[in-house]
Amino acid sequence: MAIGPQSVASGANSFAAGNGAKATADGAVAIGFGAQATGANAIAIGSGALATGSQAIGVNSRAGGGGVALGDNADAGGTVLSQAQNISKGTAIGFGAVVQQSGGVALGAGSVASRAAGVAGYVPGNATAEQQAAIAATTSTQAAVSVGDANTNQFRQITGVAAGSADSDATNVAQLKAASAASKASSVQYATNPDGSVNYNQITLGAGQAAGGTRISNVAPGILPGDAVNVGQLNQVQGQVNEVARIAYSGSAMAFAMSGTYLPTLYPGEKTVGVGLGSYKGYSAVALTFKALSDDGKMSWGAGLSTTGKEWGINAGIGWKWK
Repeated sequence: MAIGPQSVASGANSFAAGNGAKATADGAVAIGFGAQATGANAIAIGSGALATGSQAIGVNSRAGGGGVALGDNADAGGTVLSQAQNISKGTAIGFGAVVQQSGGVALGAGSVASRAAGVAGYVPGNATAEQQAAIAATTSTQAAVSVGDANTNQFRQITGVAAGSADSDATNVAQLKAASAASKASSVQYATNPDGSVNYNQITLGAGQAAGGTRISNVAPGILPGDAVNVGQLNQVQGQVNEVARIAYSGSAMAFAMSGTYLPTLYPGEKTVGVGLGSYKGYSAVALTFKALSDDGKMSWGAGLSTTGKEWGINAGIGWKWK
C-alpha cells in the first residue's frame, strides 16, 4: 500500500506513506517524507529515515545490517549514508547518537560508540600477576556501550547502579564511599597476619584506637587514576548524581502523565485529545495526547507531548490492521 505523492510500496505486504516514501522490500514499512525501507521487514519512520533490513525511527535516522536507530539523526551504521557504512548490529538511541563499530551501542543524545571489542583495560602498575590475569579475563568481547563522547566532552552519570560483585561488574558511589572510608584512619602501620607477623602487603590506619574512626585531612584532589579523592570531589559527583536523578524523576513524572490521558475508544473517522497529569518523587508533569482512527477503521495514528516545564518528551505512532 502506498499513500502520498511519488510514494512506492513495491514489496509484498509493504507499506509506504508520505511524499516520496519508498518501501521496496517484502514486509517493509516507510513512513514520512523521503523515508526509505529497502530491506526485508525493514522499518523507516521519519522524514529522510533510511532502514536497510533494520529499524530506523526519526528524522534522518540511519540503520543497516540488523541495527536499530531511534531518534532524529540517530545513526546505527551499515547504510550508504552512515558514518560507518560497513558495520552491522549497531544500536543508536537518542538525537544524533552514532555507532561506529559493529555491535556498538550509543545511548543518549550526542553519544558516539567508537570503541571496538578487544581493547585492553587499564592495569595498575603495581597489580599482582593474579590481578593482571583477572583484568585480562574481562577484556571486552563486544563493542563498547557509550553514554557520551569524550572527544567532544560529552559525559553522563549512570544512576540506579547496583553494587558490583563480580570482577566484570560496575561499582557504584556507595562502594566508592565505603572504600574511601575504609582507607581513613589516624595512623599508618603495617597490618598483622593471624600469627602475629607483619603483613607487608597491608597497612592499617588508627588500629582501632579512635572510637569514631580516624580522619585524613588536607587531602588534595586526586588527579591520576591511583590518587585518593577528597570530600569535595565526592560532593561534586553527588551533585552530578542529584542532577541526573532530577532528570530521571522528571522523566518518570512525564511518563505517568503521558499514560494518564485515558483516551476514549474511537470509532471510524473519529479523533480524540486527552490531557494527563503525573507526579513522581516530588516532580510533576502534564501531557497532551492526540489519536485518530481512519474512516475505514483499519488505521490509527497519534502523538503525545509531555513536560515538567523544564524537561520535554514526545512520542508518535501509527498502527493498522487487516485480515
